[in-house]
Amino acid sequence: MAYVVQGSRGGKILIHEGYRYQKNRIRLNAIHWRCWRNTCRAPLRTAVFDIQNAPNNIDVLYVSEHDHQEDQETIDSASIRQRMVNHVSANPEVSGRQAYDNVVQQVPRNERDSIPTYDCLRSSLDRTRRKHIPPIPATINDVAINGRWCLTKDGDQFLSKLDNGWGIAVFCTREALMCLGDCNDIYIDATFKSVPRPYMQFLTIHGFYRDRVIPFVYALMTDKHIGSYRQIMRHIKRRYRRLTNNDLSPQNIVSDFETGMITAAETEFPQARMCGCFFHFCRSIWRRLQKEGLRNAFNRRLALRRCVRKMMAIAYLPLAVVRQNFQLFRQDATTQRLCHNCPGLRELLTYFQRNYLNGQFSPVIWNVYQRNMDNRTNNHVESFNKRWNAVVGRRHPNLWYFLKKLKTEERRGALSVAAVRRGDRPPVRKRKYRLLQERIDRLTNSYRNGQRTLNQYWDAMVYTVAQFN
Repeated sequence: MAYVVQGSRGGKILIHEGYRYQKNRIRLNAIHWRCWRNTCRAPLRTAVFDIQNAPNNIDVLYVSEHDHQEDQETIDSASIRQRMVNHVSANPEVSGRQAYDNVVQQVPRNERDSIPTYDCLRSSLDRTRRKHIPPIPATINDVAINGRWCLTKDGDQFLSKLDNGWGIAVFCTREALMCLGDCNDIYIDATFKSVPRPYMQFLTIHGFYRDRVIPFVYALMTDKHIGSYRQIMRHIKRRYRRLTNNDLSPQNIVSDFETGMITAAETEFPQARMCGCFFHFCRSIWRRLQKEGLRNAFNRRLALRRCVRKMMAIAYLPLAVVRQNFQLFRQDATTQRLCHNCPGLRELLTYFQRNYLNGQFSPVIWNVYQRNMDNRTNNHVESFNKRWNAVVGRRHPNLWYFLKKLKTEERRGALSVAAVRRGDRPPVRKRKYRLLQERIDRLTNSYRNGQRTLNQYWDAMVYTVAQFN
């Protein structure tokens, strides 16, 4: 059997029965080859074929004897080289060094002596890579996403909007946008670790689609300005209206306490209720506690731990009584005594009142009394971000590597939609979350039925707050 591999300088080499040949000349009815050794030059003729797209089994018309032993070692080396070139061609977004390492790990033990060094292959791998991948953009003005990079793995349009002026790139298929329109609850969050430069954050919009939270819209952003968020949301609204002749109108939007994101969502979706993530609400209080130097006291003093967690648990109170009960809580003798012993607590209480009672984040945003486990937190999206960063596996990858991973993620989301439509059983919620929800429901019902007073209900809710230490 004869076949063609790529040589070290990018040329084509013919392999036949353990010998290597280089092309001599092409005639009308045959291609003439000769042994690659200058001291041999044994001729070989094959049928005419496209050398750049050679078949796996080439017809040999004539072959002569050689005056040396087989070139198995150099053939093994050429074969390994070809595997590396093929790997780069199939995965041009990875570096040449990574492609080299990936192939070397798969080389059988009996061929390891024939592995060429990376320095010998660097030029060839880089040359192959440049043929299959666009230049990596250095600035936002250099970003141009065309051809197969705009499409999903199934060939559907994936890039929905590219605006270098605003520094945004939105990815969403038609089918995904239609599914998002069927969701009453949507979740918005961003991650920064795995974002390709020149972008700064990776924004995802998920929807509670029947019985699962699925990502439907992905966006790269160069900043966190209100205008950038609005451009993304406005584009999604307009495209959805063009597709369905209806308005995109979610009932609840769950997000963290990113000011620009909340303001943009309130502006573009005025009919929706903004729901601040309860976990992020508690974490912001915890971070402020650390800033005030209270961490050690929090770990040592039970009374301080109960006081801080009660401040967090105020989100479980009925909205109408939140402000009044915070003032009573702040003026309580136990709280005042703790403020005297731990001066940072007074600053923490002032911070809470300034930001979460009288500031932009009013109780309407963070109160969870009327919410359930599905829209109380943004944990679904936080889990997605954690998994996504692990899938990407590196900080700030190049844009093309990122897009390849994003296409795989889009396929994963499409499979989740298909599973919902088939009626597959949804993922089982973790036992600790099921027990937590049962506890919250039990306490809430006992308060509503008059079995507990408001203070008894509030004190019990302290034990449902996430543990920080």
